[in-house]
Amino acid sequence: MVRCVDERRRNVTAPLVRAWSVHGLADLLVRALTRTGRAVPAWLRLLAENVDVPARHVESAIFGMS
Repeated sequence: MVRCVDERRRNVTAPLVRAWSVHGLADLLVRALTRTGRAVPAWLRLLAENVDVPARHVESAIFGMS
């Protein structure tokens, strides 16, 4: 379980349980910062929004070199 707590050790958000992924952790941090009125860094917001893109939205290309 991952928790975000304040200076009095009270939960700021609901704990993260069994979703220990980059997306889960980034989302938890964004929610905690937002709830406490702190600025969310742009890189963290982008990470939370884009790290878990569904496979149907991902394209790939293969380039051959000789």
